Amino acid sequence: EFFRPSSTTGLFALGDIAFPGGSPQAYSDCYEPSWGRHKARTYAVLGNHEYESGNATASFDYFGERAGPRGRGYYSFELGNWHIIVLDVNDFTVDSLSPFPGSAQDLWLQADLAANTLPPHVRGLLAEDESWVTRPLPPSA
Repeated sequence: EFFRPSSTTGLFALGDIAFPGGSPQAYSDCYEPSWGRHKARTYAVLGNHEYESGNATASFDYFGERAGPRGRGYYSFELGNWHIIVLDVNDFTVDSLSPFPGSAQDLWLQADLAANTLPPHVRGLLAEDESWVTRPLPPSA
């Protein structure tokens, strides 16, 4: 077995977790037989395919709190000495009509970062599509 978990091991499922479309059937037929035995230590990062059913209900049902608050999908937690931040950014949650900057998720992220006192090198950011949170650098002076 190539994966030997320890008490501080976290497994991150980085989007598009169960095909097709993140349905309950896809979780029972695809994810459960292969990675299901590690579910208790898995943290889900929702991707666009989890939302193909409309609202990622099957993902929230399957992973529970390890997919973030139901209907929100972004969350943070401590894992060992790390502060892990999971964002819910994909084509179904962030787009040109619902941009990331200024969104409820962006405001939550800013507050989470401000409240966390760990140095930046012990913070981890996970997202299925990081391009939605990329911001241009300020112009150089």
